Amino acid sequence: MHPDEKRPQQKRSAAGLISFLFAYSKLGCFCAIAYLIVSTGLAGWFLAGYIKLSQIRSQYDILEKNTEYYAQQNEIHKQLNQDLKRQVDVLREQRILQTAENLRYKQENRYLNSTVHAYKGANLDLNDHILGLQETNLNYKMSNEALNITRYFLSVKVQDLGKTVVSINNTSENLLVISEDLRQSILVLNTTTAALSFEVEKLENVVQFIENHATENQENFDLLIASLGKMIGENRKILKEIRRQTLKQDTSKAVKDGLDELLTYFQLKSGGRLDSEANGSYTNCLKKIENDVLREICGNVTGFEEYLFAEVGESGSTANRISFKNLWKVSNSYADLVQTHYFSERAGGVTSSEWEDANYKCSDLDPVARGTI
Repeated sequence: MHPDEKRPQQKRSAAGLISFLFAYSKLGCFCAIAYLIVSTGLAGWFLAGYIKLSQIRSQYDILEKNTEYYAQQNEIHKQLNQDLKRQVDVLREQRILQTAENLRYKQENRYLNSTVHAYKGANLDLNDHILGLQETNLNYKMSNEALNITRYFLSVKVQDLGKTVVSINNTSENLLVISEDLRQSILVLNTTTAALSFEVEKLENVVQFIENHATENQENFDLLIASLGKMIGENRKILKEIRRQTLKQDTSKAVKDGLDELLTYFQLKSGGRLDSEANGSYTNCLKKIENDVLREICGNVTGFEEYLFAEVGESGSTANRISFKNLWKVSNSYADLVQTHYFSERAGGVTSSEWEDANYKCSDLDPVARGTI
């Protein structure tokens, strides 16, 4: 073998021997190193190997330290793993508990959903009940308004009845006076009848006497005829007055009833607000006044409108602005004015003779006697 080829082999053998001796003791290592130096004479190479060995020893020390460090780290990681395992176990238990809680929450959520559904149904029922109550309240409100209108109408009726009672009392007193006058008249008539009967008997004698003494008794006969005519005239005046008073009472009652009907009509038309304007209802109101009031007193619509415009300060173009209240008031005053013209004793009024000529019907009165109010 070539010396150069043997040298690497010797180096390897020496290195192996040194490694073996170094592994067992420092003395063995020293002996091996000395042997190598003596046997090979390669100090330079040995020095390089020693340096390299020192590096290996340093690396070995580092590895030992690293091993210790990693062993410590391993222990730490084992402890951490144990802690993590315990935490995982805890988390697993918590997950089991959480799953149970989730199941309970789902059940409660189903219960809540069913409860919400039930509440929604109950809420719908309550809404329907509320709507029913609102409708009932509206009906009560409308009924209350109708009752208020009726109350107002009845209060007006009560006032009218009070006036009617007063009028009836006055009429009763007047009738008592008339009755007393009639009684007196009847007494007078009875007396007159008795006297006439007596006079008839006397007349029979007188006639007989006249037949016998016609020329001599003509003057007495004329006086007797005049006396009888005067008595008959007085009786006719009493009868005419009775008929006129009866017509007055009947007309007053008919007008009163017509005005009551008219007020009821105005109440309905105005919705209980008599102060409101008639507007489009004016023409119908005028026809109602004509049918319920003017017809009873043979009134003229044209004359009534002229009187109405003069009283309220309006004209035909602004008639719709007249209130229901003014229409009713003017109807009252116009009816009173016409009745005063018909039945008063003032100058220009309808006389007893004119009523007799008309057979006590206002429609048959002479237009001149009826006049224009």
